Amino acid sequence: MGPIILLDKSTFQSLSHDQVGFLFKHYMVCIPPVLIMEIMGDISKPPRPGNFKQNDAQWLAQKIEAGDSGISASCREMVAAALLGQSIPMTGQIPMDTGVRVPNPGGGYGVIFEEHPARKALRNWAAGNFSDFDRNASQSLRETIHSFDLENFKKRNPPIAEEVKRIKTVGDVLSLVDMLLDSEEPDAKLANLNRCLGMFNAAEPLKTAVSNRWVQAGMPKLNKFAPYAAFCYRAYTAFIIGLSTGVFSTRSSNVVDLEYVWYLPFCWIFASSDNFHKLLVPLLLRADQEFVAGEVLKEDLKNIGDEWQRLDEQGREERRIHFGAYPPELEGSFSYRMSKKYCKPRTPYCGDPLAKFPEKQRKEMERKIVEEINRKFEPYRRMKGD
Repeated sequence: MGPIILLDKSTFQSLSHDQVGFLFKHYMVCIPPVLIMEIMGDISKPPRPGNFKQNDAQWLAQKIEAGDSGISASCREMVAAALLGQSIPMTGQIPMDTGVRVPNPGGGYGVIFEEHPARKALRNWAAGNFSDFDRNASQSLRETIHSFDLENFKKRNPPIAEEVKRIKTVGDVLSLVDMLLDSEEPDAKLANLNRCLGMFNAAEPLKTAVSNRWVQAGMPKLNKFAPYAAFCYRAYTAFIIGLSTGVFSTRSSNVVDLEYVWYLPFCWIFASSDNFHKLLVPLLLRADQEFVAGEVLKEDLKNIGDEWQRLDEQGREERRIHFGAYPPELEGSFSYRMSKKYCKPRTPYCGDPLAKFPEKQRKEMERKIVEEINRKFEPYRRMKGD
C-alpha cells in the first residue's frame, strides 16, 4: 500500500484511465463522501462531448471502481462525535465506519471492514445504471449548489472591524481566525463552540449534550475540547472571512470545495487543480503533509505510464516482483519522492515475496495462506449466518 492521497473531483477528472490505474497502484486513495456527492450531481448532466453513451457520473465512477480505496466516514458525523468526546485520529489514517469487531480464533479481537453502502451505488453508476431516485437527487443537488449566492453574501457581510479590513492574504485570514480561537475570554470560547455547532446545523439534543459536556470539562478552548471539530471550524471561519474580504472568490462551487478541506487530516498528500484549494490548503496541512497541484500529479503519472510502456514482458514481470506498489525510480518523479518520504525502503521481492521460492513450495505456501485467511474469517461468517 502506498501513501494515502486525497484528490478533489477536478484532479480525478483530469486523469486518463491508464493514469488512474497507476494512481491506485502507487497510492492508497481516500474517497471522501463529498466526492461521491459530486459524482451523483453529474448524473443529471448530459453525456460527455464525443462520447454519447457516458456522462461524467459514469465516467468518474468507473475511475474510482478501477482500484482499491478507502471511503471515509462523514465529516459531519465525525464533528458531532468529536464534540461528544470521541477521539478522531488526525495523523493520516482513513476513518472508516463500516468496521465489525470479530473475535480472533487465537484470542483477542480483530476488525473486518464491510463494504461501504456507497460501493454498490458506484458500481451501478459505473455500469450506467441510474435509478429515478439517483436522477432526482442529482438534479436537486445541482440546483442547491447553483443556489449558493456567495456574491450576495459578500455584499451583505462587508468587513466592519479594523482588523478585518486590514486583511490582504490567506495568511492574514488565518492569523485572525487563530487569534479568535486562542482567546481565553469565556464569552469568546462559548461563541466559538456555538458557532461550531451552528456550522453543521446541529440538532437541539446534540447542542444540549455538547454544552453540558463542555461545562463539565471546565469550558476549555475548542481546540482542546474537540480537536477535529476545531480544525473544521477553523477552515470554515477562514472561508467566511476570506469571502467577505475578497481573499477568496465568490464562485458557488467553493462551498463544495471547502468540504474537501475537512478531510485533510486523513491523508498524507492532497491533490487539487482548484485555485481555492491552492490558496488555502498549504496553510492548513500538518508539517508532514504535502500538497500537489493536480496538473503535476497528472504529468507524473503520465511519465510513469510512458516508462511502463517501454518495458518488455520480462521487464514488466521483474517490476511486478521487485517493485510491487513502489513507483519506478524516475528522476524528478513526485510519486517516487512521496514513496521515499512515507514508505519503508523498497526491498527485493517486495511485490511478490513468494516468487523467490520453487514452484512446488510456493503453491504449498499459497495454500496455507488461503487456509489462514479462511480461518480468520470464520467467526465473521458465523456472525453473519453464512
